[in-house]
Amino acid sequence: MSALTLYLSLKQGRIVNITQGYFSWGDILFLLVLTPLFEWRMYMMVFIFGTLGVLVLHILAHLFKPQKTVPYAGYMAAITGVILFFQPQVEAYLKTLAWQ
Repeated sequence: MSALTLYLSLKQGRIVNITQGYFSWGDILFLLVLTPLFEWRMYMMVFIFGTLGVLVLHILAHLFKPQKTVPYAGYMAAITGVILFFQPQVEAYLKTLAWQ
């Protein structure tokens, strides 16, 4: 969250509160709740690929029904459910890459 705040602040040229128009408290709390579910490398994968997945899902949903906001926590919950279901396979694959 600090990195996101820093990035947005640099982009805007002023200190930005990410809960004012960028992220809702629900999104932030959801990400905090996810942290104990994964080892830190796996969490970073979930966060990065989950956020990219949210972007793709939002673009697809926007084609059918335009939306002004991104339901980040909702989409991320669906993606996290899929990741948790396939977590043993993902971890086994990462071990073959000597990533963990």
